[in-house]
Amino acid sequence: MILKFRDGVCRSCQKVQRTTARRVTLQRKARAAHGDAGCFHCAAPLPEGGVLDHLRPISRGGLSDVANMRVVCVSCNASKKDKLMDEWAPLLLMAA
Repeated sequence: MILKFRDGVCRSCQKVQRTTARRVTLQRKARAAHGDAGCFHCAAPLPEGGVLDHLRPISRGGLSDVANMRVVCVSCNASKKDKLMDEWAPLLLMAA
């Protein structure tokens, strides 16, 4: 059975589109609020555009708002995972 939708997009695809649009909007707002000179953690340039990182992870009660988010490089985001900043900062010092 093929379902036809008025705008040509099913509900599940609409949800994906809204999520993507929200992520792009949050990234723009985070860049405007906190600058986009480079990775917030390591100051590396962000040629790929970077990703959003929650300073306080959602799994630990953090919110997806601009005050809790920074634009970071992919490697910092992958190594930080769901750690808080004070748990992860020593790892930055050892790598330097």
